[in-house]
Amino acid sequence: MPSPKKRKPVTPPGKSKPAPSAGRSGSSAGRASVSGASEEVTELHEALTSELETLADELSFSRHLEAMSDLDGGISQLKLDVEQIRMRGYRFKNFLERKVETLEQKWRAARPALRRELSRAEAELTPLYDQLARRVSQASGRAQLSALERQVQQLKARVEAATEAIDATYSNVSQTFYQTRSQIQEVLFLLEQVEQASFDLLAGEHPVQAVRAKWWRDGKNKGPEGILYLTDQRLIFEQKEEVATKKVLFVATEKELRQEMLLEVPVGAVEAARAIDKGLMGHQDHLEFTFGEDAPYASAYFHIKGQDNHAWVGLVNRVRTGEINRERYYAEGESPEDFEQALEEAFASAPERCTSCGAPLGPLTAGQRQIECEYCGTVMRW
Repeated sequence: MPSPKKRKPVTPPGKSKPAPSAGRSGSSAGRASVSGASEEVTELHEALTSELETLADELSFSRHLEAMSDLDGGISQLKLDVEQIRMRGYRFKNFLERKVETLEQKWRAARPALRRELSRAEAELTPLYDQLARRVSQASGRAQLSALERQVQQLKARVEAATEAIDATYSNVSQTFYQTRSQIQEVLFLLEQVEQASFDLLAGEHPVQAVRAKWWRDGKNKGPEGILYLTDQRLIFEQKEEVATKKVLFVATEKELRQEMLLEVPVGAVEAARAIDKGLMGHQDHLEFTFGEDAPYASAYFHIKGQDNHAWVGLVNRVRTGEINRERYYAEGESPEDFEQALEEAFASAPERCTSCGAPLGPLTAGQRQIECEYCGTVMRW
């Protein structure tokens, strides 16, 4: 009998035949998948580590500790600075004495509350941070890191809430301190410039403000640099800059300080003052003045540096209207009546006729301390 034919093996139901080997392409895809997952875990780990570094910086509370140090020593220095500017003859911002005294009282009350909030935040949050930082450093899996990511965000929210509570104890005092310090630094700058100036103040004249400026006298961004002064009687620009006196191949080899008063306008001759914001995001402060007939120029344009142009416009207008006298400082034993009398005496010496040709002189504007005879050209000051 013929032998029976051999049957081919039957694949059991639900089970497919073995696929042919994928060879190198299959193993490469597997490695790429593992590599992608590994990179994702690494990126998440690095992101959490970066978040924790930021939290560590916030939990050091360095900003608050620096502010405490500034306030502890700074308020005492403000008191000394106010005494100094009065001794050197600054007669405005009569609110400074009371402001600094109130600031000292408020800081004395706020300091214990600030210390309590700092201690509470440190005691509650530092252990949580340390524990979380250890777990993140030891974590390796995607699921584990995802869970830790949620915990990091929760800790971040608690740190933000603690920071807000800390700020609430002293932010008003801190802001007032830095604002007052800036005001006094501007006054100290003013007094330093007045003491170095090439011109003298007139009898009964007191400086109000000064700022570094460039006068665009010769066109856009062209002209002398120096100091723009505002007194209770005049607007003054003094050139004060180093200019080249010798050049070699267009390089300045010798310089000299050029310092002289180039512009002097009675405040009564300032018809308008306008603030102009220029530059990227309007961060360049410019001032434009329009003058009356008694001024040597019809207008003047300045780029000022380090101070707010809108504040300057307000200050100029307060001097023009006399409102600045509301914040005039009087030393012990002085009174507003004494000031008015001294001012009247200064203006009483103004001539009614030209001292050279005898021609009658025109009316004076507020703050005017010199006049030129329109007949003979003689300039008279008093």
